[in-house]
Amino acid sequence: MEYGIRIMSITLRDIANDAGVGMSTVSYVLSGSGVNKVGHETRKRILASAEKLGYLPNIGARGLSCGRTFMVGVLLEEQEFASSFYPDILQGLEYVLSKRDYGLLLASYSNEKELKAKCSYLLQRRVDGVAAFSGDWLVDFSSTGQPFLEKHIPIITMTRPFPGIPAVDINAFAIGEMASRYLVGLGHRKIAYAGPEISPRRAGLLSVLGTDSCPTFGKLTSYDFELGVTLFDWIRNLPERPTAVVVESDIAAVALIRTANAAGWKLPRDLSVVGIDGLDLGKISLPALTSVGQPTFERGAKTAELLLKMIDGEEVENFFFEPCMIVRESCCRVE
Repeated sequence: MEYGIRIMSITLRDIANDAGVGMSTVSYVLSGSGVNKVGHETRKRILASAEKLGYLPNIGARGLSCGRTFMVGVLLEEQEFASSFYPDILQGLEYVLSKRDYGLLLASYSNEKELKAKCSYLLQRRVDGVAAFSGDWLVDFSSTGQPFLEKHIPIITMTRPFPGIPAVDINAFAIGEMASRYLVGLGHRKIAYAGPEISPRRAGLLSVLGTDSCPTFGKLTSYDFELGVTLFDWIRNLPERPTAVVVESDIAAVALIRTANAAGWKLPRDLSVVGIDGLDLGKISLPALTSVGQPTFERGAKTAELLLKMIDGEEVENFFFEPCMIVRESCCRVE
C-alpha cells in the first residue's frame, strides 16, 4: 500500500547543470562560504536556478560534514507556557536561529527531577547549544548546565549569569525601582509587592521607598485568574491596607483588577495597580493596566544571537535590557 508520493530531491548537480556552472561553484554559493569567490551575476543565476528547481538543503548531510546537528535545545518551565510573555521570546529566538538553518527542540519541566531528565534528553539529541529559561530568579542553572559544559556544549540563560554560563536578561532591580518611583511620584508610600521575598525587583522597589521591608505576597505559583482572588484576599486582609501594589506579572495584575472590580472596589481610587511585563493584555483590563514593560521578542533574538556566537567558538558577555514605564489607567494620585 502506498501512503504518499516520493518526491525526487534536487541535487547540486541539477542546479549546476541548469545554471551552467560547476558543482563547486554551486556549493560555494549555497553554503555561503564563497562570498569572494563567485561573481555577483553568477551568484544570482545559481540562486535563481535553485529557487526554480525547488532546491531544499539537506541539513542532516550538512551537519555530518561539519559535526553539528543544527538544533538548539530550549529548557522552559511548564508554568511559563500560561504566560503570553514567553511565546514572544521563543518567536524572537526562532527568528534569528532560522536564518542560520537552526531548529528548536523544546524541553519543558515542572520540577528539578524533570529538569535533570530533560537535560539528559537534550544531551542524547546532541544539540549544538542550549537556552535555559525560568520565571524563578532563584533557579540555579550552574549545576544543571555542568553536563553541557563538560561536553563543550554552550548554554545561555535568561535569568542571571552563572560561572561559564552567560545571561540575557532584563535589569530586574531597575524594574522595581521604576515602578516604585512612579508610584511615589503619585504620592504613594504604602506600597505592597505581589512577588517573591528574595528578588532584585523587590530590592529595587525598597531602595526608592528607603526601607528594608514592605508587605510581600511571596512567589506566584500560577498564572490564572484564580490567582486574582488569592491576591485580593491577601491585600484586603493586611493589617494596614496599601494604597498601591506592584504585581510581578501582568496576568496576575489583570486577575487582581478583575477580582477587585467584582468585589465593588473602585480602581484606581481604592487601589493603584502596577504590573510587570508590558503585555498587550493590560490594554483590555478595566482600568487599563499600567505596567513596567520589558522587551520579549528582542530578548529572544538577542539570546539566539549570542548563543550562535558561542556555538561558533566566540566568547560573549552578559547582556541586560532596560525596562520602560507604560502608563495607562490603573494608578492615580493619592488624595
